[in-house]
Amino acid sequence: ESEFRRCCTAIFRKWTALQLAIENEWGGPASKDKADTLLANILEWLLQKGAKERYEDDLEDALEDSMSDDFKTQLEDGSARDVAREVFRARNACASDNAAEIERIAGKPGAAAAAGNAAAGGSVRQRSDGKVVPKGIGVDDDSDDDDDDDDDDD
Repeated sequence: ESEFRRCCTAIFRKWTALQLAIENEWGGPASKDKADTLLANILEWLLQKGAKERYEDDLEDALEDSMSDDFKTQLEDGSARDVAREVFRARNACASDNAAEIERIAGKPGAAAAAGNAAAGGSVRQRSDGKVVPKGIGVDDDSDDDDDDDDDDD
């Protein structure tokens, strides 16, 4: 269980959209607390004894809902799916005691802080409408101008 917690913590620290939400306080001054609560809730949900089977797409939906509700951000970069997939890989690695996979996901013990700081780089950006998209994609998506000329008419 502690290895799984370490893996999930590392995954969340590497999640650029979440780190940007924390750093830029998209969820207000309590953004860090909201991120910590999200991680705790996800861990509780996945580690709950006697619970029905858990699925990646349910986790993806929960992550997207939290980013939308808690951080007023709509993810369009596919990162919720990637995070959910990696969390389930971690879960399987921990269940099978796959030390190499656990280290790949979480890094060596004590290395998570350095990895988290490096991961907050920024391969995504938040548009003015609150949507998170990959950098360089949809640069003109902030405008209401749907036609191809230079005016602001649709």
